[in-house]
This record gives sequence, C-alpha cells and structure tokens, in this order.
Amino acid sequence: MQLSERTAELESSQRRLSQLEKDLVETSLANEEYRAEVARLGAQFDVTNSQLREARSQASWVNTDLTNVHQLAAQLSSQKVTRSDFCLMCNPTHGFLFSD
Repeated sequence: MQLSERTAELESSQRRLSQLEKDLVETSLANEEYRAEVARLGAQFDVTNSQLREARSQASWVNTDLTNVHQLAAQLSSQKVTRSDFCLMCNPTHGFLFSD
C-alpha cells in the first residue's frame, strides 16, 4: 500500500514539475518579447528625441531669421522716403516735379 501511495505521489509531483517547466518556458519567452519591445521602444525614443532636438534647433534659426527680417523691415520703414521728399530732393526750388 505504501508503495502505491508513494508511486502516485511521485507521479503527481512529476506532473506538477512538468507543468512548472512549461510555465517557466512560457514566462521566459514572454520575458524575451518584453525585453525586445523595451529595446525597440528605447531606440524609437532616441530617434524621436534626436528629431525633436533638430526641430528645436531649426525653429531657433527660423525665429532668429524672422527677428532679423522684422528688424530690417522696421529699419527700412523708418528710413522710408516719401514721394514728396524725393521730389524736393530732386528739385528743391520748385518742389514737386509731378503731382501726387
């Protein structure tokens, strides 16, 4: 009797061990997939971060260029010569050479 009980207990332990081995294999595969996904996302983050830095750099150049254009426009506006001023410069004694 005791031998049959021990045999049944041993068979039950072997089934549990076999199931645990299968679970371990499945968990290991899932872990590998998880690590691969983390690595892929890390690489994607690095690429996106580089693109963001490049876009910020370009935006800074664009902002600088726009500021320079606005400053130049303001300077030109302040130096703008009207048609009347031009006529007086050309013919100061008679004033307008042509009518407005």
